Amino acid sequence: MPQFRRVERERLNTCHPSIIRVVTRALELFCPASGGRLFVVDGWRGERKQNACYADGTSGVQWPDSPHNKIASHTLPGDGAALIPYSLAVDLCESDQAGSVLVWDTEWDYLAIRMFQAARECDVELHPWPIVFVRHGRETKDLPHFQLADSNG
Repeated sequence: MPQFRRVERERLNTCHPSIIRVVTRALELFCPASGGRLFVVDGWRGERKQNACYADGTSGVQWPDSPHNKIASHTLPGDGAALIPYSLAVDLCESDQAGSVLVWDTEWDYLAIRMFQAARECDVELHPWPIVFVRHGRETKDLPHFQLADSNG
């Protein structure tokens, strides 16, 4: 069974539990069929990272307006409620088998089919894909980006 590497698991663990379930299932569906690996590029983003993504054109919004920047109240055992950051979105792409080379010419439609299949199996609703943002009058399809339907992003 395919597994995420440590750094990818750490990134994925910054996401909402529903995103974690969907991406974990998508990994099982995607990898054996494609021969590639599913790579977690981003989960939660802090202010510096989000604004860098905005500056380089890979995000349409600045901090804190991305679904990658949400803070939620969670009930922790024995501690009551705590505010912790988590992402309502995840950015994915394909990588080589070693996970060392990212494949940005990923077959995005194939990846999206697997993500939505995984979401159905996990009873999670994803936002329609792809997300399209407009900057400087230019539309950009954010193909690596998948987010929860109710994330208001």
